Amino acid sequence: MESNFLRILSNYGAKILNIFSVFIFIPIYIKFLGIENFSVISFYTLILGIVSFADSGISSAVIKEFSLDNTPNYKYTLFRNVERLYILICIALLTILILSSKLIAVNWLNTKTIPVDDLAYYIRLISLGVTLQLFSSVYFGALFGLGNQIITNTFQIVWNLAKSGLVILMFIFYKNTLEVYFVWQIVVNIIYLILLRYILIVKLKKKSNEKLFITERKIPKHVLSYISGMSLIAIISAFNIQIDKIVVSSYFTLDMLGYYSISSILSQTPVMACTPLVFFIFPVFSKLSFDQNHNFLKLRIVFKKITYFLLILSIPILITILLYAKELLLLWIGHKTITSNLDDIVVVTRLLITGSFFMVLQLPLFYFLLSKNKTRYMMMQGIAQIIIEVPILILCIKYFGIKGVGVPWIIINVFALIYLMYIVFNKYLPKDIFIFSLRSFFKILSLAIIAFVPLYYSYIYNNYYFIYNILISSFVFVLGICYLDKKFLRSKNKKDIFRKIFEFPN
Repeated sequence: MESNFLRILSNYGAKILNIFSVFIFIPIYIKFLGIENFSVISFYTLILGIVSFADSGISSAVIKEFSLDNTPNYKYTLFRNVERLYILICIALLTILILSSKLIAVNWLNTKTIPVDDLAYYIRLISLGVTLQLFSSVYFGALFGLGNQIITNTFQIVWNLAKSGLVILMFIFYKNTLEVYFVWQIVVNIIYLILLRYILIVKLKKKSNEKLFITERKIPKHVLSYISGMSLIAIISAFNIQIDKIVVSSYFTLDMLGYYSISSILSQTPVMACTPLVFFIFPVFSKLSFDQNHNFLKLRIVFKKITYFLLILSIPILITILLYAKELLLLWIGHKTITSNLDDIVVVTRLLITGSFFMVLQLPLFYFLLSKNKTRYMMMQGIAQIIIEVPILILCIKYFGIKGVGVPWIIINVFALIYLMYIVFNKYLPKDIFIFSLRSFFKILSLAIIAFVPLYYSYIYNNYYFIYNILISSFVFVLGICYLDKKFLRSKNKKDIFRKIFEFPN
């Protein structure tokens, strides 16, 4: 049986290595391929984000059902029926993308040096790669729901390193072209998909004392109801998250899309840091929400803990990137890559990370409602966000250029947070949890400002290596958190307290 601490640790191990691969390999891709060709790789990520709507909550439903105490045969039957549905969805999606490749190359992307026919060919390769990657989410979700998070995260680590790192060897020893990059993604995705499916079947067989068989050929009604409720949310969410990149890729050149993608990746650091914790807690929410009357006290504990942890993780990252955005971008990408656009990219990064921070604050609220099948609230939120974001985005680009893209991201996430807080704390959770969250926010924010801001001004006037500042400030922040936690200070057995931090009721 995997402990909560090991599950969280494996989640973070996978995420940290994923972040590591992003920050290490992107400058290498730019070195081998150039900024415009790297922008086509960024377009791969954009397409993956857009087509994620095709999942329509299927993988989320699988995680939810597999985390409950259902029989192995029920889970196997659900898995096979969902798999069949997913195959049809992915074939349809792949067909549409391939048939639209020339249209996308001609009418969507603005390129200076890549011929249109080559660009259309790359889009066809991208289509196959993203479809395979999307399909693997069902197997990943099933294993995750079963509680095998260490195994799934280990596979994800190996998969990420293989597709992001080993392709560099192909550039060195074979050919440094986009064709090699995308073909390699397809090969690695196929292997990953096959291995995940094999491990899932093995795990289900181990849980069953008899041979697994399909009990019915239909997906249960309550699962279909959940998926149908999530379908519109998935479409709206994919559009909301990717609309800025869609507009940037349409209004600006591929070069600018590459620069914006770099800024966007850096600004997503708080989300990347907090997502593993939220993914761990979603099955816990689902289990406790199944019988909330008996588990209400446990839900309160879990919600408070997850909120506190997310604040401790996200606030210092927010402050660090707000203060050192320019230095971090130059350290990551280099002076030669970012030239005349540096000041604009710094502004965009600061705006985007502010919006991303407000998105992090929504995560426990969002997944709490999701665990209770309350999808209509997210639908209303998503529709409102589209209505607000699109006109503001176009207006901001018109008057402020690329720098204006980050403004709507802040606006929609602030309003989304207010809306979700109103729903959750008025209908499902007591207001004392809201007060606890608010106090924790101001307490941790104040501590982060005290730890980071004075040293930043010292750096400005003395001009020494800024990484030292970040390390010292982080250390001071951690000491401050320990000081604020009186229970930790008073305990003689610090290891025991540390262990209990990661204990969640289930």
